[in-house]
Amino acid sequence: MLAIDLATKKIHVNIVVPGLVQTELWNKQGKSKEQQEKEFAEAAKRLLVGFVATLEDITEGYLFCVWADYVTGTLVKLGGYLYCVRGDVRLEC
Repeated sequence: MLAIDLATKKIHVNIVVPGLVQTELWNKQGKSKEQQEKEFAEAAKRLLVGFVATLEDITEGYLFCVWADYVTGTLVKLGGYLYCVRGDVRLEC
């Protein structure tokens, strides 16, 4: 594992999984702004956080990994994932 190999050099290795993020790349899919907003609204209903992230939102996860001296070899999942459902049913989170 890379985190183990680089630990003696005091290099931290982490993975950030940002989940669904609204970026300009979505405009390249050929969908209208209205279609995108509808899809994001539907996805937000299935996210534990209740909204689709922006770049500013996911930046916090990356900064956490940079600033936290005691974090290495960690997978940081952001956003609560689309597979989580609020209410009675919760699937793989």
